[in-house]
Amino acid sequence: MQRVRVILFLTILGASVLEEGTVAAATSSTRTSAIGTVSFRLHVSGTVPATMTFWAAYGPVEGRFGLVQLKQTSSGQFTGGALLPTGKSGIVSYLAGRGVVQTRFGPAPGNPVFTIRRTAKIPLSTRTLPLVRWSAPQG
Repeated sequence: MQRVRVILFLTILGASVLEEGTVAAATSSTRTSAIGTVSFRLHVSGTVPATMTFWAAYGPVEGRFGLVQLKQTSSGQFTGGALLPTGKSGIVSYLAGRGVVQTRFGPAPGNPVFTIRRTAKIPLSTRTLPLVRWSAPQG
């Protein structure tokens, strides 16, 4: 009987140690930075086809990459936003495409896609990124 008590005691003790270790490991691995909305802005001058769409691609931000469609907010002004960790940096590419295609990862620019501007690594702690200006090619 004594032997059964010792085995039971060691089993309970071992389970509680493993459970505490698991909780500690889960807590430390799920810790993330605070999240905030970052706004991407593009000003387009000139005439563009009605089917042209504008996008901001970003990453890596804490190992994540993303693609945001910019929507027209006024004449020539396009804006979009993404929830990103504060205090981090990343590269942003502003893109133009023809229409929208649906992919398994979500909407994306249709072909042909070309890069309007690619930034160097910039701090995304600024909630509204600097305005990017682009003149559409004529002809």
